[in-house]
Parts: sequence; C-alpha cells; structure tokens
Amino acid sequence: RKLKFGHPVDVFMVNEAGASIYSASDIAREEFPDQDVTVRGAVSIGRRLMERLAGLAAPAGLRALICETQNTNVPAIRFYRAVGFRLEGVDISYYSNEDMMPGRTVAVFMKRRL
Repeated sequence: RKLKFGHPVDVFMVNEAGASIYSASDIAREEFPDQDVTVRGAVSIGRRLMERLAGLAAPAGLRALICETQNTNVPAIRFYRAVGFRLEGVDISYYSNEDMMPGRTVAVFMKRRL
C-alpha cells in the first residue's frame, strides 16, 4: 500500500536478527526490569533505528537528535535514556492551557548530542 505525503519520505528498515537474544539477556532484564521479553525485543530494534538515524544525522551536519514525549510515558523516557538522550527541558503548557491543574501531563524534551 502506498501513502501519499506530498513530499519525499525516507523509509528505514533494520534487521530483527538478534533482538530476541538481547531481550532474553541479563543486561536487558537489568536495564528494563519491569518490561517483558517482547518489549525488550522492541527496545533492541528501536536502538538499531536510533543508531541508523544518528549515523545519517551526524554526516549531514546535525549536532543533536531531539525527541518529545509525555512525562507519564515512563517506558519511552527509559528507552530514550538508554540510547543516549538526556533531559533538555519541559513545557508545562505544550498540550493544554490548563497547565496549572494538578496531575497534568507535560511535555518532556530530550536531546542526544552527536
């Protein structure tokens, strides 16, 4: 199936070989203790995608990769930290103007320098 975006879109694929080996390893269990083997396998694939992205960004003259997630998305924050991202900032009104309400979700911005 083809999707039309109105501009060129790059597609990247990574080899899944080895994802199951990592996901069952002691290192993976230590790094992501609350996640099951399926999630840890996805982390392995996600790492490969991030490394591919970094490998393309640096030669293109980019200095950093920046991502945004919600403060409530703890698995994503753990993943980004595991692949070299560090907290860069938060925006309490990124999702809503009701930023002063208790328990509001806030945007977390993370950066990986290249």
